[in-house]
Amino acid sequence: MNKNMRRLVPADQAACSTGIAATLITGSLSPLSGGMFYSARIPANKLVEQGFRVDVHGLIDAEWSAANAHWRVSSIAAHQVIGPRRIGFSPDMLLSVRHDADLVHLRGLWAFPSFVASRLRRSGKPLIVSPEGMLHPWALQRSAAKKRIAAWLFEAGNLQGAAVIHALNQPEAEDIRSYGFTGPIAVIPNGVDLEVLHHLPKIPIERKTLLFLGRVHPKKGLAELIASWAAVVRENPDLQRAWRIDIAGWDDGDHRKTLERQIAEAGVEADIKFLGVLHGDAKEEALSNASGFILPSFGEGLPISVLEAWAYGLPVLMTAECNLREGFVEGAASELHLDQRFAGELAAWLRRSPEALREMGARGRKLVEERYDWANLATDFADLYRWVVERGERPSFVRLD
Repeated sequence: MNKNMRRLVPADQAACSTGIAATLITGSLSPLSGGMFYSARIPANKLVEQGFRVDVHGLIDAEWSAANAHWRVSSIAAHQVIGPRRIGFSPDMLLSVRHDADLVHLRGLWAFPSFVASRLRRSGKPLIVSPEGMLHPWALQRSAAKKRIAAWLFEAGNLQGAAVIHALNQPEAEDIRSYGFTGPIAVIPNGVDLEVLHHLPKIPIERKTLLFLGRVHPKKGLAELIASWAAVVRENPDLQRAWRIDIAGWDDGDHRKTLERQIAEAGVEADIKFLGVLHGDAKEEALSNASGFILPSFGEGLPISVLEAWAYGLPVLMTAECNLREGFVEGAASELHLDQRFAGELAAWLRRSPEALREMGARGRKLVEERYDWANLATDFADLYRWVVERGERPSFVRLD
């Protein structure tokens, strides 16, 4: 093994007081993986605080060095990728993963880290799989041939041989059943770490901001948003004077170039701004200064970006495919449809009074505090790990139907 291809970074060491050691395998260790950086990292950190040993293995990317300090686990190893990033081929990861853990937790599907997890599963380690929305029908249609090959080689074995599959919500649980899994499903949503969020004073700006925060990818419905915005401002110049759109996030597959051409052709360059990838203070500033949040996605597991927007008290406009129906029920969000209704729904939402939007945002904040605080959700992962290893009483969130 070429040791120069591996970076093993010891983090704060915590005694394994529970007697349970877990190996967490994921494709990325940085915000370049989108919400999975938070959904994997935060509960892992909190499990270590609760006395578990959590050893993390992931792949090196451009943001890894900056992200390293945010992982506070027992140990973390970032492995070099050989060849295409999307495949994630890393012999170093395969050779370096320890075999002494009590369980393996795989986050994400369809790439080489899944093959590494499959080797551990075949050696007798109980496997927890978190698909992170990657079994959604829309996601399965993307690069379908590649996924069929991965399924044949290792992923079908992981999914059928898992001790339990972790779903973010009931819709994802249904996707998992539709894929053919008949074993236990643990339903634990994503969350927000409310303890570390900072609200910054709003900066006076000429126009209110409707913020998008996430991957710049066709799945996110940004082309549909731009087309609908262009239709709105043609008929409603007052809304063009009152609002603008900020798009923050990393460019996945050069999709931004396509969107920039679309914006130029529609003549709305002055209304839509790309902010690039935002971390730390810059991200907090964007969320603090926004007046609303939008996610017109074709399919999500459970988007942390919406939970963060609610945590900042922002009113939300999103599709039902974001799988946060409770946002509609509780009046914390309005529903968008990715068809001819989009422009009308967008215009109507932008015309809501400031008081109505503030009330919507307050309901979102309350929803996060009650249901999506990682301080509470991490306890569910602790109970799940104990159940998988010790096979005691089944937690209430683990379903057999």
